[in-house]
Amino acid sequence: MSVTLKGRLFFTRDGDKEETIEYFKKIGIASMDMINNKYEEDRNCFYRIELKEKPSIIDTLELCGYFEIVDAIEILKVTEYGIAFYLVDQYMADGFLFVPMSNVIGIHTINKYNIDGLIKRE
Repeated sequence: MSVTLKGRLFFTRDGDKEETIEYFKKIGIASMDMINNKYEEDRNCFYRIELKEKPSIIDTLELCGYFEIVDAIEILKVTEYGIAFYLVDQYMADGFLFVPMSNVIGIHTINKYNIDGLIKRE
């Protein structure tokens, strides 16, 4: 079953920011700030990652209410190999999730406000 994960960039290790931005440039979704090497972490910029198959740990986290506590999961790194996520909140010890690119359908930043704007246009 496919699923869409909501995440935001959160770089913790040297080189992860540069590798992710370089990958985003290659696939054409880099922001102008990324292209101009002026990217600063934006906690309000969310990426939606559409997956072909839902990792079983996502089911477990949903059952435990994890996604009711956090508004998005942290994206540590995106490369041609896949996406590394960092999962943490005040009640859970931290953990990592790697999703290979073979399981990724798409990455986008389209949100409810973008859709609402399309619906409202005349």
